[in-house]
Amino acid sequence: MTQVIRMRKVSPPATVESSEDVTVHRETLRSFLEDALKKIVDNSRNISVSFMVGERTTVYNVSCTQEELGKIIGAKGKTINSLRVITLAMSSRMGFRSVIEIPYFPDNN
Repeated sequence: MTQVIRMRKVSPPATVESSEDVTVHRETLRSFLEDALKKIVDNSRNISVSFMVGERTTVYNVSCTQEELGKIIGAKGKTINSLRVITLAMSSRMGFRSVIEIPYFPDNN
């Protein structure tokens, strides 16, 4: 009886980047997110993105007017969810976790 042994390739251990490199990556991701959002909405002057760094997560806060919020969210939330997936993939590749928060405007009924 012949025995088959399959070897799996093991990826090298991830290198720990310095805090300066991670800060540059966070700023790069912030500018990417801001540029993408400015291309989506009609009045791009009202869009800004800031970030707060937590212990394990970077939170990107989108600042916009109520009129632009509908374009940012998109139909059934598809636009903002797509941006969340893209930024999460980019940030995890860079070595940190990211979350996008959008403003909440209560109904004035």
